[in-house]
Amino acid sequence: QVTGMTIEEFYTVFNPDDIAISMHQKALSGEAVTYSHHYNGVYFDTLLEPLENASGEIEGVLGLSIDISEREKEKARAERLEKQFLQSQKMEVIGRFAGGIAHDFNNILTVINAHAEIALMSMNPADPFYESFAEIKKSGERAADLTRRILSFSRREIVEPRIININ
Repeated sequence: QVTGMTIEEFYTVFNPDDIAISMHQKALSGEAVTYSHHYNGVYFDTLLEPLENASGEIEGVLGLSIDISEREKEKARAERLEKQFLQSQKMEVIGRFAGGIAHDFNNILTVINAHAEIALMSMNPADPFYESFAEIKKSGERAADLTRRILSFSRREIVEPRIININ
């Protein structure tokens, strides 16, 4: 609360920015103004009204400032949370997209790997194409492993059939 201060004293004590000076000048010219500003890390909403004497001449400014720092902190926190939420939504969309592609790719790999396995089972290791099919199978397995990692990233499960001895 500041009372009985001249405008020059006010400016010296509070070191206002250009907006505050402009708002005070408007009030001194007869216009009521409101504006938001901060000083030394404290945020304010301020109302300024011209202060008239008995003859109607403006002799000063009547001002009221309300500390809105908590509201500004809450607003900044809400904006930060909204950004984090939007980022998590983007990541979820990317994960779903990657999972969909990985699932489709896994279906293709299953066919490639199965045919490579069948070809290897029917070939003699001395066959000139045996090494090529072994390399196809090895590459297919690496690709399937990569696909499992992508599906893990997208938070999807991949079903891997396994032979289990119930006994």
